[in-house]
Amino acid sequence: MKHHYIVCFMRVNMLFEVEFAAKKNGYFKTIHTALIHALTVSECRQIALEIADQLGKGDIQVFISDF
Repeated sequence: MKHHYIVCFMRVNMLFEVEFAAKKNGYFKTIHTALIHALTVSECRQIALEIADQLGKGDIQVFISDF
């Protein structure tokens, strides 16, 4: 009996939650939260940094977590 296998290489996006925070009085305060679909954490970070630039709030820290 022959077995046939179909191999499919799909690129699957992951869902990341990103918090954008500014430091005030020594503490981080979340100023924006976004859900980002990306293939990798590096790609998510690149997208997040573009969003941070658009927020225009100065020095913004980006915190990434996955679901």
